[in-house]
Amino acid sequence: MVRDDITFFKLHQIIQCAMGWLEEHLYEFEVGDLIIGEKDNEWDINIDREIKSSRSVRLRDIGFVPKNKFEYIYDFDDCWEHEIIVEKVLEPGKGIKISCMYWRQKKMST
Repeated sequence: MVRDDITFFKLHQIIQCAMGWLEEHLYEFEVGDLIIGEKDNEWDINIDREIKSSRSVRLRDIGFVPKNKFEYIYDFDDCWEHEIIVEKVLEPGKGIKISCMYWRQKKMST
């Protein structure tokens, strides 16, 4: 469950935390024809399409309703595609705090 006032960048961070990933790869969200992510000049997979910044587009900007689907693509080399389905849209509640605890695995030098 996430709030609708978060950005897609924050949603990316939440997914990273939930999966135990360390944000080591590029990502994007595909919502219909809209691409939301961060432009990277080394990757031109969407050279003909405009990319909206994930740091400025909020979930509520899309107007999701139950059963809407969109894609989260992570690691453009391996192209891990994840379908996200909106199950329910709830009214905001007072005093509800949703958080995700981050952890980072230390990389051992050899």
